[in-house]
Parts: sequence; C-alpha cells; structure tokens
Amino acid sequence: MEKKNHNFHWHKIIPLEIIVGILVLFIVFAIGANSDMAAAETQLTSIVDYIKQQCNSDQIRDLALESKSLIRVSESVEIIK
Repeated sequence: MEKKNHNFHWHKIIPLEIIVGILVLFIVFAIGANSDMAAAETQLTSIVDYIKQQCNSDQIRDLALESKSLIRVSESVEIIK
C-alpha cells in the first residue's frame, strides 16, 4: 500500500494571502473614500442651498443700504461733536 503524501506547502500560499489581503484593503479604502466624498458633497450642497435661501440678494441689498445709512449718520454725529 502506497502512502499518499499530503504535505501542503504553506510557504507557497502565504504570499498569495498577503497580496489578496492588501488588494481587499485597497478596494475597501477606495469604496469608503468615494462614499464619504459623495456624502460630503451632498451635505455641502444642501448647506449652500440653505444659505442661498436665507440670504437672497434683496436682503443683502437692503442690509447694504442700511449699513451705508448708519455710516453716514455716525459720520454726521462725529462732525456735530
């Protein structure tokens, strides 16, 4: 009866496991980075839209006119002193 040699060479498969592990690591990193960038872009877009809605051009124009008039009044007060 012949004895079958089932001696498995682990030193041949360990480098393959390391390469597959590093490849999986890079794939997970790339997917995670893309997902986070998309979520950040969506959040920033919603923030910008909210700011645009809160500060439309009419409000800014009115605030600019009011600030100019306050500056003129303060200059007039300084002249009167």
